[in-house]
Amino acid sequence: MEIFIHILTRNIVPIFILIGTGVLLGWKFKLDVGTLSKLSFYAVMPVFTFVNVYTNDLSGTMGTTLLYAFLFFLFGYAAAALAAVVFRMTPKKRHALVNSSILYNTGNIGIPLITLIYTGTPYLNQALVAQITLMLLQVVIGNTVGIYNASRGQMHWKDSIISVLKMPAIYAIVLASVLKQFDFDLSQTFVWPAFDYIRQAMIALALLTLGVQLSNTRIAAGEHDIIIAVILRLIIGPLGTLLLLKLLGVSGVLAQVLFIASAAPSSVTSALIAIERKAEPDFASKSVMFSTIFCSITFVFVVYFSRILFPLQ
Repeated sequence: MEIFIHILTRNIVPIFILIGTGVLLGWKFKLDVGTLSKLSFYAVMPVFTFVNVYTNDLSGTMGTTLLYAFLFFLFGYAAAALAAVVFRMTPKKRHALVNSSILYNTGNIGIPLITLIYTGTPYLNQALVAQITLMLLQVVIGNTVGIYNASRGQMHWKDSIISVLKMPAIYAIVLASVLKQFDFDLSQTFVWPAFDYIRQAMIALALLTLGVQLSNTRIAAGEHDIIIAVILRLIIGPLGTLLLLKLLGVSGVLAQVLFIASAAPSSVTSALIAIERKAEPDFASKSVMFSTIFCSITFVFVVYFSRILFPLQ
């Protein structure tokens, strides 16, 4: 019950306060969601990515986490693509469904939740390193595969690749990785406070943008495609992770963290990509919203079973 209340009050409610604010602003002022998404993609997200890559040492669990993330990506992609074929979705909606499945919220929901679960235990640092590794991998996937996938529904594959290469977050990852190799601490320079201010704006701007998009979206009962997206993300995802962890022989804290993270809702990034690329933005936005609502319930069960399936020694 404590975990459920914490998830609801510390994660879900604050998220929906920001989304609701965006909805109200969208209704009142008819804001241009395209302008907001460009601020995210071309200003805030590159700096957010750069700061997180530059400031985190991820070497400890990188190998196992990378292998798992690659296999889970393939599983999520295949499951969503199969569901899209079975339910006869259009190509654009199929690509949006895939993004809602492979891009999940490891940051502003995942990190606070993992912190809550492991605070007061000797496993906190190991758990956070694994969670941050997942978060950065999601940034990479979102800014490469996610953008390419969204663009495929409306342009040639070569043009989709070019559109990915135009995303500054890709170069932020490379630049941060290179600068970390030098004996020079950029965080002690005069530019770092500006970077940090921009980084802190990421979550708020992304959720406000999602709210503005939803203010232009009609939500109707019985939207089966949204139900499919939520089931893929919150139920099929953890089941796939359970299978992969058993096959890979992963156990202990790392297994718990990967299992819990797999039950996170669709990330706001998937909605932002859809908005920016005009690739089923209504569907993507509603997938994020409803998976975020229902994760407050499914998370409780996933956390509970993580302790039974992957007990700590």
